[in-house]
Amino acid sequence: MIVPKLLGKVLQEDLEQEQVRVNSLTHMVVVVDESSGDHATAALEERLKVLGDRWANICRWTEERWVLLQDILLKWQRFTEEQISQAVTTTQPSLTQTTVMETVTMVTTREQILVKHAQEELPPPPPQKKRQITVDSEIRKRLDVDITELHSWITRSEAVLQSPEFAVYRKEGNFSDLKEKVNAIAREKPDKFRKLQDASRSAQALVEQMVTEGANAESIIQASEQLNSRWTEFCQLLNERFNWLEYQNNIITFYNQLQHLEQMITTAENWLKTQPTTPLEPIAIKSQLKICKDEVNRLSALQPQIEKLKIQSVSLKEKGQGPMFLDADFVAFTNHFNHIFAGVQAREKELQTIFDTLPPMRYQETMSTVQTWIQQSENKLTIPHLTVTEYEIMEQRLGKLQNHIKTLKKWMAEVDVFLKEEWPALGDSEILKKQLKQCRLLVSDIQTIQPSLNSVNEGGQKIKGEAEQEFASRLETELRELNTQWDHMCRQVYTRKEALKAGLDKTVSLQKDLSEMHEWMTQAEEEYLERDFEYKTPDELQKAVEEMKEVWACWHELLSYLEKANKWLNEVELKLKATENVPARAEEIKEVLEAVRKQKLLEQSIQSAQEIEKSLQLIQESLEFIDKQLAAYIADKVDAAQMPQEAQASITNWK
Repeated sequence: MIVPKLLGKVLQEDLEQEQVRVNSLTHMVVVVDESSGDHATAALEERLKVLGDRWANICRWTEERWVLLQDILLKWQRFTEEQISQAVTTTQPSLTQTTVMETVTMVTTREQILVKHAQEELPPPPPQKKRQITVDSEIRKRLDVDITELHSWITRSEAVLQSPEFAVYRKEGNFSDLKEKVNAIAREKPDKFRKLQDASRSAQALVEQMVTEGANAESIIQASEQLNSRWTEFCQLLNERFNWLEYQNNIITFYNQLQHLEQMITTAENWLKTQPTTPLEPIAIKSQLKICKDEVNRLSALQPQIEKLKIQSVSLKEKGQGPMFLDADFVAFTNHFNHIFAGVQAREKELQTIFDTLPPMRYQETMSTVQTWIQQSENKLTIPHLTVTEYEIMEQRLGKLQNHIKTLKKWMAEVDVFLKEEWPALGDSEILKKQLKQCRLLVSDIQTIQPSLNSVNEGGQKIKGEAEQEFASRLETELRELNTQWDHMCRQVYTRKEALKAGLDKTVSLQKDLSEMHEWMTQAEEEYLERDFEYKTPDELQKAVEEMKEVWACWHELLSYLEKANKWLNEVELKLKATENVPARAEEIKEVLEAVRKQKLLEQSIQSAQEIEKSLQLIQESLEFIDKQLAAYIADKVDAAQMPQEAQASITNWK
């Protein structure tokens, strides 16, 4: 369909060019022979008029065919989009092209024949002597071109604006393509209007010139008036199409809102249909009443929107004739809404009446409590009084269970006596080893007795399941107390074992440290108290004094450590006095054991340290005295051979 359209466009352009030639021929210079007079001029004008009429028929026929081609093209596009399959789509263009080519060939042939006949019917050129009535050929040519172009554009635009799609209003659809075509014509309209004004001015100037020269300007006036009249009709048609598009858009907007409200009403209708019969339970009645009130409020909120739609419907009917379905659809929607709204209100009234006749809430709560008590009583009455049939077997099981429980309690009482014994002194490693061994034996006994306790629990559960409620409850309490006591005893045994093990390790470590300290003190005592302080020179004596100062500094550092340890032991002693029993947690027990161990060892070493401190104090005093004398000797440059008698005596006394 594109090829015929292009061929039609080419034909239209050829016709426009030929129109210029025909107009030039019609309004050419009239040559009148002086001897022939007005008769020859009238005959020539008659023949030119016949030629113009025939050419007008050709142009009209061509315009009709152009409109027909536009209509065929539009219908063909719809047909291909909606109906034609892929096979038809591939074969149809060639057939259509052939048909259009034949049509164009026929039109072209006819046009050539008409032009040839017109040229043959024209008289031969006049002789050289003639009287010419001249007109402005350039203005006339430009006027002919503008008029032809405007007529052609108006014809094409009217073909679009007179499309069958503008004949029917629709409830829904997409009119963007149609609107774009109309907008495209509107965008071209200002340019064409300027060209129309130029053509009108050219025609006016040409008419004035022809009137001045005495020529006949009726044809130009008629062509200009016809063009202006057609332009006015075209503008009116374009405005009508814009109004049609606006009106169609308002209809679609109206139906979109109507459809939205219809969906909401359909939702309420479906809810109303799915509601069961009136419930008997007060809670269900109250719940349904609440939902029904919500639906009534929701539908009531739609009434302002419906009134607004009603006003829009009246406005649409007042603006134009309006489609027949507009009023009918709105009436059907209004009836549907009123029917559903009345049904929901009736349902609300029914539920409200039932809810008002219900007994008060206090009565309902009392009745519910009574029914629950009756149900519980019935359940108790259905339970048999005795569930144990083999009394002797159950009595034997119970006796065995009680014996096991009694044995376990006796053994746990003995363990409790062991756990409450006084803790041994932390310095005595032998007693600690003995008690640690006893704790390990207790742990082994616990692991041996644990299966028996599990058997007691299993037997108790079996008896409890078959016994009466009162005895089963008492048995469960006894088993719970037994298990609690067993768990507490196990924790104490494991805690004591860890504490004794930690205490033994700390005691051994402390004894080792004390042994090393005593060894060091003994070595220092032997090295410094029994050392022969005979020095030949003051330098050797000075070196000995420096060594004694280092020993004295180490001793002071040791005393500071002992002071910190005594302070920490005092704090631990206060904590121990504040607690009456041994702590249950292993961390606290370790802390107490270590504190006691350090206190015991430090008390033993403090006494020795005090004695050593006294000896070192005497050594320090003597060393200070000797240091002063040596300083004096060094200042006087006295060597060991010249040392005075009193210095030798002092050294002897110090030794």
